[in-house]
Amino acid sequence: MISSLFSELNIWAVLVSVLAYYGLGAIWYNVFSTPWMNAIGKSKEELMQAPKTIHLYTFIIQVLMVWLLAGLVMVTGSDTAASGFELGLIVGVCFIICPYTINKLYSGSSLTLLAIDAGYHTFGLIISSIILSVWK
Repeated sequence: MISSLFSELNIWAVLVSVLAYYGLGAIWYNVFSTPWMNAIGKSKEELMQAPKTIHLYTFIIQVLMVWLLAGLVMVTGSDTAASGFELGLIVGVCFIICPYTINKLYSGSSLTLLAIDAGYHTFGLIISSIILSVWK
């Protein structure tokens, strides 16, 4: 059942969703760059020294996330922007905001970092879920 489900996915919708999610990250972390860098305790110079493969790994992980989300869209029968929004919000709250909040409780990281990081992934999943729901 699972293999046949994923064979029916619209690969173009998945790829556009991944690009939208990834692109949102560029915008999101540009808008919130100063509070995010303060929250993680790094400077722009330190971040520029990070391995360039981070972006490739991020993209690959987002391909996996959106591909699995596309399967969830199919299983739930989500086929409108409204149902895509609902599904993305449910997935974001359940699988992003809740675990990030648990991590924050144990790590003592700031509420700012939680809001920026969990907010990005939740909005990315909402956008992806909407695209996947309406583009069959």
